[in-house]
Amino acid sequence: MDRLNRVYSLRTEGHDIMNQHSRRNARAIAIAKADDSRTHKILALTYTAAAILTAAAILGLSTLGSF
Repeated sequence: MDRLNRVYSLRTEGHDIMNQHSRRNARAIAIAKADDSRTHKILALTYTAAAILTAAAILGLSTLGSF
């Protein structure tokens, strides 16, 4: 009976280690997705700001040219 308990214990530890790796991998994937989403938002804001500044510069130049 002691040997059976030892085998069961080793098997359970193996599953715990596998679950720990699965959780670690899932956490890493979630962090990567969050970082990717954050990067997309920052890029979108940057491109929007660049477009607004470009439009303002073009408007400013056309206004200066009319004088």
